[in-house]
Amino acid sequence: MDKHLTPADVQLNRQIRLEEIRLLHGGTTFSFTASFIIALIIYAVLIDHAASVTNLHIWLATMLSILFIRSIDSYLFSRCTQQEKLNKKWRTRFFIGTGIAGTCWGLLPWLGYTTSVEYFAFIIICQVGVIAGSLATLSYRWETITLFLLPSIILLILRLVTLDHSLSAATSIVLIVFLIFSLSAAKRVFNNTQQNIRLRLEADNREYALGLMHQKQALHLQNTPLAIIEFDTDFRIIEWNKAAERMFGYDRHEALDDNILRLILPRDNTADAEKIWQRLLNYEAVNGTVIKNKNKTGTPIFCEWFITPLTDDKSNIVGIAAMALNITDKKNDELAIIKSKEEAEKANQAKSDFLSSMSHELRTPLNAILGFTQLLKYEKSLTEKQQSHINEISNAGNLLLELVNQILDLARIEQRHLPLSMDKVQLATDFRDCPAMIIPLAQQNNSSLDFTPDITRELIADYTYLNQVALSHLITPL
Repeated sequence: MDKHLTPADVQLNRQIRLEEIRLLHGGTTFSFTASFIIALIIYAVLIDHAASVTNLHIWLATMLSILFIRSIDSYLFSRCTQQEKLNKKWRTRFFIGTGIAGTCWGLLPWLGYTTSVEYFAFIIICQVGVIAGSLATLSYRWETITLFLLPSIILLILRLVTLDHSLSAATSIVLIVFLIFSLSAAKRVFNNTQQNIRLRLEADNREYALGLMHQKQALHLQNTPLAIIEFDTDFRIIEWNKAAERMFGYDRHEALDDNILRLILPRDNTADAEKIWQRLLNYEAVNGTVIKNKNKTGTPIFCEWFITPLTDDKSNIVGIAAMALNITDKKNDELAIIKSKEEAEKANQAKSDFLSSMSHELRTPLNAILGFTQLLKYEKSLTEKQQSHINEISNAGNLLLELVNQILDLARIEQRHLPLSMDKVQLATDFRDCPAMIIPLAQQNNSSLDFTPDITRELIADYTYLNQVALSHLITPL
């Protein structure tokens, strides 16, 4: 096998071999019937004129036996599967049978020999006729023609050579010329037959492949989730698949020949259609454009469109091929997300407004408390214990004011911009002040607080935020 042959060429060659053997066996019905009739006629004509009737009987019996065996062989071939017919044995058996048949016809002038010139001429005419007729049924293979022609004519020529007759030499020469021209004609017939077989099979293969492709396209067209729609330049629908029926609600027979704009486009959305049409007129494909459409009930739906202009061999637009995907659920989800985002932003703004308002409202009483606390610090009549209490109130009030101020920092935190006041902080001082602020809370909960820090280290930190952290850890157990 030629390594340069493509799989398609190999398959074509197999088809040609199968077609050759099929045609050879297919022509046996006619050729065997004709041979049977001609053999009986020759026998009937020569029975009273043959030099040896026994030999003529032998020839007829042999011829009929060969025709019978070959008929059975052809019948068995017809019962085989296509794969079995490709077996080389069928070709070999047919070649052998053809060679034997040619030899039997070549033995006719020997076994049916007659001294009468006119009857011997009859034999020659019959043989030439059989040989000429064989070209029609054996031309599918060059070997079969050769196997039949050579023994039948050569044996006839040899018989003429043995005769002592003035016309034998001339007849032999004519038969040799006839053999040469017959083989030449047979070669041309074989070549033409081969070409016809190849061309016909190639055409059949192309037609089969085209039909298979159309079948696959039709199957895909009907089963794809995409709506496949095709319409001409007058917007008349010429293709409408199952998905389009499900998507827009119109049956195929309802949609065909109708105007696509009237069926699926809302009246308030003609502007989008005009923009798309202008793009298509500029030979520009539309990919992934989302358009608001409608179905048969008038319900709005959103579709993602992929549209391509169809052109003829002169680049004139003759139609439009479109695919659509229903993304209504996706679009509704997007709208819901947008709506949720807007509501969240409104809620966040309301929260920020509330915190801002609350912080301003809290500052007013805190400023009063801190102001009167400052006045009490200058009161001379207070005892030392009272002064200590006032200092605690002042410290707690200042811290509360800082906490109120920090409420406003929430907006800054959301904006990822929170200013810090980084200073040296004595941990001992910070941890000493924090317990004093929560002793009253501990007493209300019937708890005692014993916290004596022994820390002398300094930190670089924001004092207010550090106090918040310390207080949160001290208050949590309470």
